[in-house]
Amino acid sequence: MTPIALDFANMVAPNLGGDGIDPERLDSDLAERFHQVYEAVDAARASGEMGFFNLPYALETLARTQELAD
Repeated sequence: MTPIALDFANMVAPNLGGDGIDPERLDSDLAERFHQVYEAVDAARASGEMGFFNLPYALETLARTQELAD
């Protein structure tokens, strides 16, 4: 599966007329914070706490849902 890529273009100051995040922060303090949050979400996903991440692969659930919808 292709990893998700985040595009920060619509939240940086130069693209928002000065309102927004200083782009240099994306390579400094925010980079570390994003990494911490990614690790926390990945751990929750791996433990099953965030089971919705596995929905694209739940073919049996898809089939039962489609059957119910039909």
